[in-house]
Amino acid sequence: MNTYIANFLDSSCKSFDLYSSNKGLISSERFLDIDDLKNLDNSSLLVVLIPSILITSYQNLKNTGLSEDINLANFISDIDNKIVDQISYNEFLFHEKNAFIINKVILEDLNKSLTQLDINIILMPEYSFFRHENDEDVIFELNNKFIFSNSDGTGTSVSRDNLEQYCQIISEFKDCYDPVIYSKHKFLKAKYPHSSFVTSGLEGFFNQDFKRFPNFYEFYLSYQSVKRKFNFTIAQLFIILIGLSSFFFLPSMLIKNNNNNALVYKKATFDIFTAINQDIKKVVRPRSQIDSIMNQIPLDKVNNVELPSLGFLDQVGDEYLDRIYVNFNDSTVVIDISGMPLMQYNLTKNLSQQFGVGILNEEVLSPNNIVSGTITLSLLNE
Repeated sequence: MNTYIANFLDSSCKSFDLYSSNKGLISSERFLDIDDLKNLDNSSLLVVLIPSILITSYQNLKNTGLSEDINLANFISDIDNKIVDQISYNEFLFHEKNAFIINKVILEDLNKSLTQLDINIILMPEYSFFRHENDEDVIFELNNKFIFSNSDGTGTSVSRDNLEQYCQIISEFKDCYDPVIYSKHKFLKAKYPHSSFVTSGLEGFFNQDFKRFPNFYEFYLSYQSVKRKFNFTIAQLFIILIGLSSFFFLPSMLIKNNNNNALVYKKATFDIFTAINQDIKKVVRPRSQIDSIMNQIPLDKVNNVELPSLGFLDQVGDEYLDRIYVNFNDSTVVIDISGMPLMQYNLTKNLSQQFGVGILNEEVLSPNNIVSGTITLSLLNE
């Protein structure tokens, strides 16, 4: 797999230098637009470096006991006074112990452009790329600017004209600052005489473990990006379009069809009731119909209905009753008994007269003094 490094020349993120390595030899070529890289092999890896001026970084130790939203709110509250434009204009990105802030439009435009490339992409701040694997401070000279990659994961870059001024600022905040320096600049050698100066340049960074770096690239979903990424034919795109249309519209069609069927069913039900009774104006719920019918029954007829006394069933014992069938027309009760002690059965028979109950028929067996079978009782209305 070939690895390429794209370093933008300015904050417009248009023209850039593309670096590649071949057996340790670094070559570079200048391009005017990301689209010019469409011919790269799809197995290639492209590392795109975001200019430091576009993305700021902070140390940020997340509280694992809090949700992502609360951690984000706490971070924004901590650095609110350091953000020039409105909070909503920015994207807040997190990686390990660092938080990064970049304008949403800039990040979206970068992802839109990179999505057109059919290759593996890593999008990260330029100072993150030059972070030392041993978490040492690094100063790297690249394309007439000096990139400062700090041991805490933060960083920035300055031009040659601002190098001395920025180093003076560092001296005011850091007493012991001895970075690893990838430059031959005379000022740096005089300023940091105890630092390690590395003569090799970019070649040592092509074989890094890129998984340890932040990657802010996201595939930008659009018709053109999907078509290019998956190389669909016209027929395949047509099938996908039909599938998506079915996914969005079929549920609505099914609901509409069910509603239509319900209306047809309701009308047919109404027609049936109308055929039975011409006075019916509408079809209501069955329970409402039953309530309406019950309300039409004369109260004097209801009051004449007398129920037989069933109080004796409490004396029999519910646990021994399998089934009870009451015939109110002839005031009889058929009871299936199972496992009742013979003494309790005889006692129940003796007490039955007190409740107005007569035994008409007994079909029971009592092996081992346990009664099981069926008895038929006669009830007397009060």
